[in-house]
Amino acid sequence: MISLAGRGNESDERATLSKEDMVKIKEKEKSPGLAAFLSFLICGVGQIYIGQDDRGVGLLILAFILVIFGVGFPLFWLFAFFLWVYAISDAYNQAKKYNVRLYKAARKTYVPPKAPPRTLTSGQIERMVYGYVLDHGGEIDVEECAEVLEISEDEVEKAIRALEKKGKLERE
Repeated sequence: MISLAGRGNESDERATLSKEDMVKIKEKEKSPGLAAFLSFLICGVGQIYIGQDDRGVGLLILAFILVIFGVGFPLFWLFAFFLWVYAISDAYNQAKKYNVRLYKAARKTYVPPKAPPRTLTSGQIERMVYGYVLDHGGEIDVEECAEVLEISEDEVEKAIRALEKKGKLERE
């Protein structure tokens, strides 16, 4: 199959996002550092910052219970400390995961712009048709050639006549 430079491919997964889309994503992004810092200040607040309210409130309540019961039992303080360290780490990791999901969702909904209609010179069309003839063992089916090259049958016929005049093709 003949490949033409400058043709867009809508199924290309490596397509990049537009600047406008990138700005929108940057606005929605959550800072992993800020999430960790918020959970450092108050256990669970980092999770609330990234939108995981249930998780954040659960950590906050659990930390509060451990601190209240830790007054007479030092072992509860140890559990509270580990919960606090977990909450900091979790907030950081969850913010990173949130951002990855944000970019993945944007890429799934991204539709690259269609390639502008191409305008080919007669010389370009002649080269394309000549290449098609060479690739097909010296034979040409005008209808198939037009479909493969994404040009009209009239353009194929015109190119064949021009190639015949130049002595590059002969009809049998």
